Amino acid sequence: MKRYETLYCAPSFDTCYAETLIRERFNVASAQYEVPKAEHDSRSLVALLVDFSKLKIVDLYGPGLQSMGLNNMVTMGSYAETRDLSRAIYEHADAPDGIVYLSRFAPSHQPAIVLFDRAKPVVRCFPGFGPTTLPNLPEMFATLSQLRPIALV
Repeated sequence: MKRYETLYCAPSFDTCYAETLIRERFNVASAQYEVPKAEHDSRSLVALLVDFSKLKIVDLYGPGLQSMGLNNMVTMGSYAETRDLSRAIYEHADAPDGIVYLSRFAPSHQPAIVLFDRAKPVVRCFPGFGPTTLPNLPEMFATLSQLRPIALV
Protein backbone atom coordinates (compact mmCIF):
# COMPACT_ATOMS: atom_id res chain seq x y z
CA MET A 1 0.00 0.00 0.00
CA LYS A 2 1.53 3.32 -1.10
CA ARG A 3 2.02 5.90 1.64
CA TYR A 4 0.88 9.45 1.09
CA GLU A 5 1.11 12.68 3.03
CA THR A 6 -1.72 15.02 3.97
CA LEU A 7 -1.99 18.64 4.99
CA TYR A 8 -5.04 19.67 6.98
CA CYS A 9 -6.05 23.30 6.58
CA ALA A 10 -9.07 25.56 6.81
CA PRO A 11 -10.13 29.11 5.98
CA SER A 12 -10.25 30.09 9.67
CA PHE A 13 -7.98 29.72 12.69
CA ASP A 14 -10.71 28.25 14.89
CA THR A 15 -11.39 25.45 12.39
CA CYS A 16 -7.68 24.71 12.02
CA TYR A 17 -7.26 24.58 15.78
CA ALA A 18 -10.35 22.43 16.24
CA GLU A 19 -9.36 19.94 13.54
CA THR A 20 -5.79 19.52 14.78
CA LEU A 21 -5.84 20.02 18.54
CA ILE A 22 -9.24 19.77 20.22
CA ARG A 23 -10.97 16.95 18.43
CA GLU A 24 -11.92 14.16 20.80
CA ARG A 25 -10.46 15.99 23.82
CA PHE A 26 -13.66 17.01 25.55
CA ASN A 27 -13.58 16.26 29.28
CA VAL A 28 -17.12 15.72 30.49
CA ALA A 29 -16.13 16.20 34.15
CA SER A 30 -14.63 19.66 33.55
CA ALA A 31 -17.03 20.50 30.67
CA GLN A 32 -14.17 21.78 28.54
CA TYR A 33 -11.71 20.70 25.89
CA GLU A 34 -8.35 19.91 27.41
CA VAL A 35 -5.31 20.36 25.18
CA PRO A 36 -1.87 19.32 26.46
CA LYS A 37 0.12 22.55 26.82
CA ALA A 38 3.25 20.93 25.38
CA GLU A 39 1.36 19.95 22.22
CA HIS A 40 -0.22 23.41 21.89
CA ASP A 41 3.17 25.07 22.37
CA SER A 42 4.82 22.87 19.73
CA ARG A 43 2.35 23.87 16.98
CA SER A 44 2.63 26.75 14.52
CA LEU A 45 0.24 28.83 12.45
CA VAL A 46 1.07 29.25 8.77
CA ALA A 47 -0.84 31.35 6.26
CA LEU A 48 -0.94 29.57 2.94
CA LEU A 49 -1.47 30.61 -0.65
CA VAL A 50 -3.22 27.84 -2.54
CA ASP A 51 -4.20 28.04 -6.19
CA PHE A 52 -7.39 26.02 -5.97
CA SER A 53 -8.09 26.63 -9.66
CA LYS A 54 -5.29 24.15 -10.41
CA LEU A 55 -6.50 21.48 -7.99
CA LYS A 56 -9.05 18.68 -8.21
CA ILE A 57 -10.83 18.75 -4.85
CA VAL A 58 -13.46 16.18 -3.91
CA ASP A 59 -16.47 17.81 -2.25
CA LEU A 60 -17.51 15.68 0.73
CA TYR A 61 -20.41 17.83 1.82
CA GLY A 62 -23.45 19.21 0.11
CA PRO A 63 -24.03 18.47 -3.58
CA GLY A 64 -20.68 16.69 -4.05
CA LEU A 65 -21.47 14.19 -1.34
CA GLN A 66 -24.99 13.65 -2.64
CA SER A 67 -23.74 13.09 -6.20
CA MET A 68 -21.76 10.09 -4.88
CA GLY A 69 -24.88 8.70 -3.23
CA LEU A 70 -23.47 9.39 0.24
CA ASN A 71 -24.52 11.54 3.19
CA ASN A 72 -22.67 13.38 5.96
CA MET A 73 -22.55 10.23 8.09
CA VAL A 74 -19.61 9.03 5.97
CA THR A 75 -17.53 11.92 7.32
CA MET A 76 -18.72 11.32 10.89
CA GLY A 77 -17.39 7.77 11.16
CA SER A 78 -14.43 6.61 13.17
CA TYR A 79 -10.98 7.79 12.17
CA ALA A 80 -10.25 4.34 10.76
CA GLU A 81 -13.29 4.72 8.48
CA THR A 82 -12.46 8.26 7.39
CA ARG A 83 -8.82 7.25 6.75
CA ASP A 84 -10.08 4.42 4.54
CA LEU A 85 -12.27 6.88 2.64
CA SER A 86 -9.33 9.29 2.27
CA ARG A 87 -7.14 6.50 0.90
CA ALA A 88 -9.84 5.42 -1.56
CA ILE A 89 -10.16 8.99 -2.82
CA TYR A 90 -6.36 9.38 -3.00
CA GLU A 91 -6.03 6.16 -5.01
CA HIS A 92 -8.91 6.96 -7.39
CA ALA A 93 -7.98 6.99 -11.08
CA ASP A 94 -8.86 10.70 -11.35
CA ALA A 95 -5.98 11.45 -8.91
CA PRO A 96 -7.74 14.09 -6.80
CA ASP A 97 -5.53 16.58 -4.96
CA GLY A 98 -7.63 16.74 -1.81
CA ILE A 99 -10.96 16.76 -0.04
CA VAL A 100 -13.17 19.51 1.35
CA TYR A 101 -15.47 18.41 4.16
CA LEU A 102 -17.56 19.83 6.96
CA SER A 103 -15.58 20.05 10.20
CA ARG A 104 -17.33 18.23 12.98
CA PHE A 105 -15.35 20.06 15.67
CA ALA A 106 -15.33 23.67 14.51
CA PRO A 107 -18.00 26.13 15.61
CA SER A 108 -20.81 26.48 13.08
CA HIS A 109 -19.64 23.41 11.13
CA GLN A 110 -17.22 25.23 8.89
CA PRO A 111 -15.40 23.66 5.95
CA ALA A 112 -12.03 22.03 6.40
CA ILE A 113 -9.65 20.82 3.73
CA VAL A 114 -7.21 17.97 3.47
CA LEU A 115 -4.67 18.33 0.69
CA PHE A 116 -2.76 15.32 -0.58
CA ASP A 117 0.97 15.43 -1.24
CA ARG A 118 0.42 15.81 -4.98
CA ALA A 119 -0.98 19.32 -4.30
CA LYS A 120 2.44 20.58 -3.10
CA PRO A 121 3.33 22.39 -6.36
CA VAL A 122 0.48 24.89 -5.90
CA VAL A 123 0.78 25.43 -2.12
CA ARG A 124 3.18 27.90 -0.57
CA CYS A 125 3.54 30.04 2.50
CA PHE A 126 2.08 33.51 2.28
CA PRO A 127 5.03 35.85 1.57
CA GLY A 128 6.33 37.52 4.71
CA PHE A 129 4.29 35.28 7.01
CA GLY A 130 6.33 32.24 7.94
CA PRO A 131 5.39 29.74 10.63
CA THR A 132 4.57 31.39 13.97
CA THR A 133 4.40 29.22 17.07
CA LEU A 134 1.07 29.34 18.89
CA PRO A 135 2.61 30.67 22.14
CA ASN A 136 3.61 33.73 20.09
CA LEU A 137 -0.05 34.27 19.16
CA PRO A 138 -1.76 34.44 22.58
CA GLU A 139 -4.55 36.66 21.27
CA MET A 140 -5.62 33.90 18.85
CA PHE A 141 -5.99 31.39 21.68
CA ALA A 142 -7.72 33.95 23.91
CA THR A 143 -10.29 34.68 21.18
CA LEU A 144 -10.85 30.98 20.51
CA SER A 145 -11.23 30.28 24.25
CA GLN A 146 -14.07 32.79 24.37
CA LEU A 147 -15.96 30.79 21.73
CA ARG A 148 -15.63 27.46 23.51
CA PRO A 149 -14.28 26.22 26.84
CA ILE A 150 -10.65 25.22 26.25
CA ALA A 151 -7.96 24.65 28.85
CA LEU A 152 -4.28 24.02 28.34
CA VAL A 153 -3.32 21.21 30.70
